[in-house]
Amino acid sequence: MPRPPNTDQRRAQIVDGLLKVMSTKGYEGATTQDIAKAAKLSPGLVHYHFQAKAEVLEALMNRLLDEHLAALDSALTAAGADPLARLDAFIDCHLATGASANPRALAVWVSLGAEALKSADVRTRYVAGLDALLERLVVILRAGVAAGRFVDQPPRAAAAAILSTIEGYFVVAATARALIPRHSAAPALKAMARGLLEVAPEPRRHAPPRARRGSAS
Repeated sequence: MPRPPNTDQRRAQIVDGLLKVMSTKGYEGATTQDIAKAAKLSPGLVHYHFQAKAEVLEALMNRLLDEHLAALDSALTAAGADPLARLDAFIDCHLATGASANPRALAVWVSLGAEALKSADVRTRYVAGLDALLERLVVILRAGVAAGRFVDQPPRAAAAAILSTIEGYFVVAATARALIPRHSAAPALKAMARGLLEVAPEPRRHAPPRARRGSAS
């Protein structure tokens, strides 16, 4: 019997190869030979499965965004319905704290941002990814405003400020990591977000009022 095709496996290997190379050399510095070596394949196989390096980059972007959005949605579901808990979960997940930290993917994401400034195709996909993140944050903030937990202000503007701060952290972490004290990013950003949103304390659940005894006339 003929062996089943291994196209998906080979393509995944090549995308992994680009991920490894980009995390140290960036996109421009990643040659086909570098990608093939990191993927443990021949350059000919790279060309067979992808017509150009840009196609490998697109596949890598799709993977990074799909994996991150899936992890984010899972974290938001686990956080429950409280808007503040969901906001904290968004910050923790998007900043990739704890076990979810992935320095290699972070370095590649920063490289993609730089590449988006030069390539319209990369920019389109990069912006789409940011927009997907922004929309999830807008939903959280709108729910917080509706519940009286956050101040009534345009949620999109506040969401853009929070997301932009996170993206700024990414750039600093990838280029000058020593400037950010260890384990400080998420707590600092949460405090900044609370000040921006003027978070109100969680409403207390009051017991039903007791019936007053009638006074003697």
